[in-house]
Amino acid sequence: MIAGRPLYYDPRSPDFLEPAAEMKPICRVIGTADIKKVASRGFPLKENPATLALRNQRITYAYWSLAGQLSDLLARNSGPRVANWCTFAAWSSKTIGASINPADTHLLFPEVRIAEKRRRLVGLMQWASGRNHGAIFRSLATGNRFIFLEVATVIAEFIATFDTLPLSSERHARWDAYWATITTKIHELHQLDPSWVPTAGADTEMLRVALKLYFDALPSADRPSTTQAEFDRRSELILAANLQLGAYEQLRAEGYLVTSFAVRGERAFRRLLVRGSGRSRNPASRIAVRVYTRFVTRFLLAMILPNEVIKVGRPLKPPRNQQLQRADTLFRHEVQTIESPRLQAMLSRYDLDDFDASDGRVTRRGARNWIDYRHRMHYIANLFRAYHDDVSLLTAPVFTDERIATLNLREPTTDL
Repeated sequence: MIAGRPLYYDPRSPDFLEPAAEMKPICRVIGTADIKKVASRGFPLKENPATLALRNQRITYAYWSLAGQLSDLLARNSGPRVANWCTFAAWSSKTIGASINPADTHLLFPEVRIAEKRRRLVGLMQWASGRNHGAIFRSLATGNRFIFLEVATVIAEFIATFDTLPLSSERHARWDAYWATITTKIHELHQLDPSWVPTAGADTEMLRVALKLYFDALPSADRPSTTQAEFDRRSELILAANLQLGAYEQLRAEGYLVTSFAVRGERAFRRLLVRGSGRSRNPASRIAVRVYTRFVTRFLLAMILPNEVIKVGRPLKPPRNQQLQRADTLFRHEVQTIESPRLQAMLSRYDLDDFDASDGRVTRRGARNWIDYRHRMHYIANLFRAYHDDVSLLTAPVFTDERIATLNLREPTTDL
């Protein structure tokens, strides 16, 4: 007991090592039937920490599986093999898991080589994640789970529907049929009981536009694209879809993020359950949260990628495994110059740096305050553009074989 309340979370406790219940088996190649099994039922604000960690790992693996399938589908008939939204979601989900799991927290500090210093940093992360009954991890895990249930459902249905590429003459009809199915599924998701902790919904039109952009990037079965101009056009459409889906997901995540950075976590959880957001209406409390999150953004927030850990509060640098012609150029030539008016408009809306360049040279700054939607989208826009065709994001395994063996996977041909 702490201050008369039960401690629901402690990463050092023995129950972290044992999930409360075994989760249903899922296919190694994640499909539409696996999404609800991965998300699984439960109540994350009170669950056993090991159950939270296992669900997070299965969500991370599912995103990684969907990312590979979607990338292969969009690259069919010699198309651009570039990152999609699920690609970044997989590594972001892995980062959420590493922020709390004692076995993985060291991944956030790969540059720390002094054992004592690493121990202190890991201890600080565990304390921060465990305070207020695990406010940070529980709210992020809750949001990660709900957003996965919604967006992964749409992506998995997209992959299943268009695995057979449409003919030119049937594109409109195939799209209309797909979105009609999605409209029904989204309506069903809105009927979930409160234990799923849904937040205020973003406009589903944003979701429709994102998936339509992915659809527009698909080639027709009878018209394979082989020219560089067509390759570039489809690549820009995919980047635009990533940004649109990222914008939708960040609006959906707003309530969870505010809760995770609340000064009084237990009160924020109650507001999350009652109002769908942990945001306080007290001006002094909101100022304190902004100051706190600005500090955390600047010094602590990071994202794990295959070859590096990037600090969210620092300016982005070119991916380590890409050889650029100019050292001061963040974006490769494929997305250096944008031809699509729609993508130009998105980048102008989200990339705050574009309005700060007085001499023509733009320094891509990091996020200043992660609780601010504008700053999150600014960082995400630059991240998606800089790592658009980073091959390692597509090919690197998100977990070791030993970790994957713990996720209760089955082969695609195995009957339950």
